[in-house]
This record gives sequence, structure tokens and C-alpha cells, in this order.
Amino acid sequence: MTDIDLIPESYRRGRRARSWLGRFAVAYMALLFGLLAAKAVLSVNIDARASEARKMRVDAAAALQRKAHLDQLDSQRVALAKQLAMLDTLRAGPPTGEIFAAVDRALEGRRVRFLSWRFQRAGELVETPARTINTGYFVVVPAGSKKPAVNGWRLRTHMEIKAVAVDHSALAEFVSRLANQAAFKDVKVLETHAQQEGGREVVAFGLAVVIRGR
Repeated sequence: MTDIDLIPESYRRGRRARSWLGRFAVAYMALLFGLLAAKAVLSVNIDARASEARKMRVDAAAALQRKAHLDQLDSQRVALAKQLAMLDTLRAGPPTGEIFAAVDRALEGRRVRFLSWRFQRAGELVETPARTINTGYFVVVPAGSKKPAVNGWRLRTHMEIKAVAVDHSALAEFVSRLANQAAFKDVKVLETHAQQEGGREVVAFGLAVVIRGR
């Protein structure tokens, strides 16, 4: 017997077309879901990188702040070191009470009267005018002398004293007693000149007394 195909060819073509459309739809959906998944992964990675970048910026700002703080602390350390060095310099000599006692011993007889008394730190230059009258103890310049000023030596920690003595002998004795005090390393006469005081002549003078270090 001969088989008779009663299914029209157009029907078969329609089924094949629907089958291909179904496969295409499945493939398209699979591709769409794949793209969406890839987008989600990329979005998560982008957010993670953005969060890391923000953290790095915060860390960089904190590092700059810490550096500024360290620079400030270093500046404070340098300033404190300078203050400590200055205090060490001031403490390098004998105690204050010993200095006062030594000066008091040198003032024996009270023939010298202080006008001013101050401490001078190291490294300051003393300007001393030249003096030209020979008194037997010192060379003195009378008032109004035109002799040029001369530079004193650069002292270590010392005292500067301006005072009045009743005469040159009293001045010489005072300087000698100062020089013999253990607290002092050296005594230098910076200036002397005669002046009238209370109807009599006295000797005004200036001294630099170098304080002995410990």
C-alpha cells in the first residue's frame, strides 16, 4: 500500500518555525540573564573599588594630618630643646645664693655702692669706651674724651655691675676681693671715671664678672 501524507507542507514549515523561535527565545533569555548577571557583578566590583578609593582618600587625608601633627611636635621639640639648653646654661654656674654671698663678701667695708647689677648670657658683645687717665690702678678717660669706643670680649655667663667707689683704692680692693671668690672665674673692669657726688669726688665704674661653670 502506498502511504498517503495528509499533513500539509505549510503545517510542517510552521512547526519548524515555531521550534526555531522557541530555541531562539531560550537562547535570548539565557543571554539576557547572563548579561544581567555580568552587569550585577560589574556593579558590585565598581562599588567595591569606589569604596576602596574613598577609604584611600580618607587614609591619605589622615596621613597628611598626622604628618602636620608630627611636624608641629617636632617644632615644639626643637623649641623645648632650645629652652632646655638655655636653662642648662643658666644652671651651669654656682647656685644663686652662693653668688649673692660671694658679692656680699667682696663688699666688705661698704666703700662701694651699687647702681645696677644684672646677669648677661653668653654670646652678647659688651661695648666698652676707651679710658685714658692713669690713676695708679686703672686707665681712666675724663668726661668728654673723643677716644673711640672699643669692643669688649665675648663673655660666657657673667654679671655686669655699675657702681660707685669712694676712691680708687676702694675700687681696687673690691675688684681684688671679687677675683678671689671661688664663684667667679674672672673680673674685668669695663670703665671707670671720676665724678662729683655730694660735694666730693668719687669713682664711678663698670665691671664684668665671669661666673665659673660647674
